[in-house]
This record gives sequence, C-alpha cells and structure tokens, in this order.
Amino acid sequence: MPAGAKFSIVGISPLSGTFADTAAGASWGISLKEAGYDVLIVEGSAEHPVYSQIVDDTVTILDARNLAGRDTAETVEVLIAYSR
Repeated sequence: MPAGAKFSIVGISPLSGTFADTAAGASWGISLKEAGYDVLIVEGSAEHPVYSQIVDDTVTILDARNLAGRDTAETVEVLIAYSR
C-alpha cells in the first residue's frame, strides 16, 4: 500500500520457545527502511537496559540505564536531545 507505514515486532521466549508478535504504524518502520534495513534481528540479552541507535549503516548498542523508569514521552525527549 503506498505510504503504508506498518512494522512488526516478534519475540521468542527462551524459556518456552513460544513467540508473540505485534504490529504498529508509526515513523519507526519508515526510519528503519530509510537507514537501509528491511529486518533487524536482536539476539541474546544485556546485563542492563540498552537501546540501539541506527545511523545509516552503523548500528550501536548504548547504555539505557538513565532511561529506565521514565515514561514514553520523557524517554523520547531525552533520546531526541542525545541525537542533536
């Protein structure tokens, strides 16, 4: 669909092997595609909260402990400020 901006997130439980998925529409899917990616696969786990930053063809995993406990709006504000 032209201008359709949907993306899906799928997770597999390491305990039971079952999976769950969700679909949403927002600018994240468009941004990922514009960075040149069709799929992003994340494996393993981190010792503390982290987030991924994708700029063109560079993917970086960054410490997110300072974001833990914040609501969505505040987290977005902080991340936008970091990107400037």
